[in-house]
Amino acid sequence: MEESLRLIVEAVDVALDPTIDHKDRNRAYEVCEKFRATCDDAWTAGVFLITQSSLSTGVRLFGGQLAQHAIEHQLGNIHIDEITSWQQTVLQLISLNYCSYSPALSKAIICVVGELVKKTWPQQWKTLMADLTAISQTGTVQLELVLLLFGRLGEDVSSCDRSLHQKRRQELVISLHKCMSDIFDFIISTI
Repeated sequence: MEESLRLIVEAVDVALDPTIDHKDRNRAYEVCEKFRATCDDAWTAGVFLITQSSLSTGVRLFGGQLAQHAIEHQLGNIHIDEITSWQQTVLQLISLNYCSYSPALSKAIICVVGELVKKTWPQQWKTLMADLTAISQTGTVQLELVLLLFGRLGEDVSSCDRSLHQKRRQELVISLHKCMSDIFDFIISTI
């Protein structure tokens, strides 16, 4: 996978370079799209790219897109133990501050976490609220990311996310209502 990651890093950098001609940029886009469509372990590749502070922001954002793609297309085919591992990984993305104070990376990380929350909470992630509360107490950046996550989840559940099926949206709304007092207590305690 190392060679394919090296190639994808080069392709993303070429695709985002304003000095590259149209033909080379299109070729680089094709490499990126082919990688996304055919990568068997998009989750691992995406998380690896997002966490590498030495890479360009564009490459790290592409890593976020890969991780989201894995959640959307591979989550249903993995064992519960691996889902738990993915959940722990997204919590680390928040707690270890991989966004480096970049608003774009913060948004990308929240998108990845939000997708996983929408797919697995509360049925397969009963400790989400406790996990987020614990992380939010570790620092200002982590608190901000947790608050952004709550905002995104609220927006997506309130019908802004058209990809969310109606039944799943209803499950999430019910779950949010059940823990609303915990959410309000959390928000009040952060003020």
